[in-house]
Amino acid sequence: MHQLAHKDGELATSRATASQGLTMTLSTFSTMSLEDVIKAGKDFEREDGIPPPEYWMQLYCFQNRKTSESLIRRAEAAGYRAVVLTVDTPYLGRRHHELRNKFELPPNVRLGNFAPDSNKAHAPSTRQEVVAKLAVDEHKGKKAKIGGTVQVVSGSGNGVSLRGCLINILDPSISWEETITWLKSITSMKIILKVLHN
Repeated sequence: MHQLAHKDGELATSRATASQGLTMTLSTFSTMSLEDVIKAGKDFEREDGIPPPEYWMQLYCFQNRKTSESLIRRAEAAGYRAVVLTVDTPYLGRRHHELRNKFELPPNVRLGNFAPDSNKAHAPSTRQEVVAKLAVDEHKGKKAKIGGTVQVVSGSGNGVSLRGCLINILDPSISWEETITWLKSITSMKIILKVLHN
């Protein structure tokens, strides 16, 4: 969510990465679309001798695997070289600092990979349509809980915390045997497991 710090968000990070020939891992919850982020780096004019950057896509497994699969296929088509699966958050712990701060997404910040124009080939024509479609898909036809996909797509602005949103859409059933096999079946990108060590 780099746009919380700068209006160019992850596009600026991508250009900085490209200027140094580094690898960039893009969050599922980037405020800019994965296609625009890699384009910003590829379009950046590097000095002689600096290699082009490599892009990896960080992935959370959603309750609706089709949503995750769509992100993976888009990333591979755009030129990403690896998928980085976050394996340490099937459930979110109680993040006391976030609860104390009552952090919420500003209404002007949305998540670029879920915006109506982030996947033109498959996206509905309006934000309202994409919100409705993803809300149904993510919750398998059931009424969405507070937060959930509706907030992921449209931003906050309604007193709903990001933490509440993530709890409702992440898949707690991921496993070594099933999830890695599934990833291998849908992509030829490298698969990297991401875990946070304190």
